[in-house]
Amino acid sequence: MAARSSLNVLVIALLSVVVLGLIFGIVLQDKALQKAKQMADGADKGKKAAEAAHELTKQERAKLREFVTGSIEAVDPAQIEDYLTQAVKDLDAKMAGGAVAAVEKKGGNFRDVVAGYRAAVARLMASVEEASRSSSDANQRGMQREEKHKADIESYKKQVLDRDQELQRVRSEIADMESAKADLEARLNRQLTEKDDDFTQLSYRFDTEKTLAAQKIAQANDTINRLRLERIPEKDLAKADPHGAILRVANKHTAYIDKGRRDFVRPGLAFQVYEQRGAVRFNKGMVEINRVEDTWSQVTITQPGTELEPIIAGDKIWSPFFKKEQAPRVAIAGEKLATPLLSLDLMKRKLSDAGVTVTADVGVDTDYVIAIEGYQDSAVYEKARTHGVMILRESEILAYVLQ
Repeated sequence: MAARSSLNVLVIALLSVVVLGLIFGIVLQDKALQKAKQMADGADKGKKAAEAAHELTKQERAKLREFVTGSIEAVDPAQIEDYLTQAVKDLDAKMAGGAVAAVEKKGGNFRDVVAGYRAAVARLMASVEEASRSSSDANQRGMQREEKHKADIESYKKQVLDRDQELQRVRSEIADMESAKADLEARLNRQLTEKDDDFTQLSYRFDTEKTLAAQKIAQANDTINRLRLERIPEKDLAKADPHGAILRVANKHTAYIDKGRRDFVRPGLAFQVYEQRGAVRFNKGMVEINRVEDTWSQVTITQPGTELEPIIAGDKIWSPFFKKEQAPRVAIAGEKLATPLLSLDLMKRKLSDAGVTVTADVGVDTDYVIAIEGYQDSAVYEKARTHGVMILRESEILAYVLQ
């Protein structure tokens, strides 16, 4: 048993040695294979590099051919020399301004051709440098002209600035003159306004005096017309009964009368104040009701009496627009008013506002007839005379409607 075991161990050991040897051989072969592959790769890279260099050489040669001959096709060196000789002629022609220089073909010596080409290029560069120097001189002259232009521009700018300052000064003077002109115009306008106000006052005063004169003329004309009448109606203002009396005079502006609310008087109603001396009636002034009580009224003295004949208690009052029983009825005889102070329509409205009934004709209940311009030819006037109606002249009625 022991001998068999030892044999087995020995066999196993031998097999192990064989296996290790095989493994070592495989490893060595693998390394050799790797090295061979690396060498093959290196050779392949060298081949590719050589092919690339060859291709680059071909491309450079083709470019050189194309540069020299204009084509990549292979040409004879003699043709290249011809091309270069022609290029030298062209360069010399450009440098000489069109005159072609005498260039001989030497034949077969490429270096000489290139040297000639380089000499032509050198001559061309010299011509370019000469042109550059000429251009530099021209640029310098241009810069000098530009500097001169700049100096001229600065001078012009200074002149413009001086002119602007002068213009500003002139504008300032003009503004001062405009301000002085505005002040003068304002002063003249104020003076003209004052003169206009004075003229307006004078005109108003003149119009007032003219109106008063027209009233006086109207009154004078009315007096003349009244004197021309065939006869004065039997029933006239001097024979009319008084409507009341002055109770008391408070001051030169206020008094009291004996007519009140029970007598159907109203504020705004005007009365004539007079003193009866026998058959003669002495007119003292006018009063107008401003406050009404039951049996008396307060009046404003609108036309006071004189210092010798003042309005006093006991003086009589009378108004054509007062009638205790009913509103007075008035007819108008004539076509227009002589006074310029109001129109016929305005007088009718004032009479209506005073409570007077204005009728177009004379009836049995007509209280008064107002005679205005043209009343002589009016049928209303003839009826008033026939019926014995009291006739009031325009001048007599104005004191009541102009309050």
